[in-house]
Amino acid sequence: MVSDHHKLLLLAPSYSDADKFGFRDVIHNGDLHEVLLSDLQRLRGEVYLRDGAIGASQLTADGRHVVGADAMSWHIISLNDFGKVRGCYRHLAHPAAVRYEQMMLSKSPLAQSPEWGNACRSAVENLLRETRSGNLSCAEVGGWAVAEELRHTAEALRIALTGYAMGDLLGGCLGFGTVTRRNCSAAILQRIGARPLRLGDIEMPSYFDPGYRCEMELLQFDSRELNPKYAPLKDKIRAHLAALPVICGGVSFIRFHESMVRETKAPLASRHAA
Repeated sequence: MVSDHHKLLLLAPSYSDADKFGFRDVIHNGDLHEVLLSDLQRLRGEVYLRDGAIGASQLTADGRHVVGADAMSWHIISLNDFGKVRGCYRHLAHPAAVRYEQMMLSKSPLAQSPEWGNACRSAVENLLRETRSGNLSCAEVGGWAVAEELRHTAEALRIALTGYAMGDLLGGCLGFGTVTRRNCSAAILQRIGARPLRLGDIEMPSYFDPGYRCEMELLQFDSRELNPKYAPLKDKIRAHLAALPVICGGVSFIRFHESMVRETKAPLASRHAA
């Protein structure tokens, strides 16, 4: 679980008090949080653009792939010896009362399809009821990207295993993810313990996502059901995860300075109009 050349760390959601989850190395630094979040978005942009999953028009001017869930999510980041982000994974934790239509997966082509939309909704809502009755958390995972040099390496698997263990560390988790078949991503996660979303005996099929230009699968996860092959690693994974540096957002000097500059440049009348 420990690499000589890549170090893992976590970004906490912007609103989160990470100290309450048992992490032992929590760092409150809004500027560092912003820099690392931008760097992982830039890696995603590079990887997705190279794979043909997105077009250049879907990136920001500085090459970042940004989604609205980023600021609200946990992120696992792999840094190389030079401090450069080379891998990332997103874990969006939902409140217990989350509704199906508030989830990212409800916007997927499968969930929107006339043939499978109702079955998809019923399957997810059944699992949401299970999270509430079992006092488990619910999460959507995604944004898994690794640099070209890390594909098909132990580091790519380490990021995935750490992501799977995060739900366990946060108190037990039932999760969902719309996962690409490209680069065997869906196959790797299923090897660890994920499985296609099901409604009774009916398995949700794979589908083509025109937004990402590839075949996707809607997977479900249970942090308590790791593949037995990896069970001996589970305690090591959790101990390693709890010891990782956790970077929390907060008051960012960069943003504060920019806002003060804008405020100073604004006409006096407009500053006091409110």
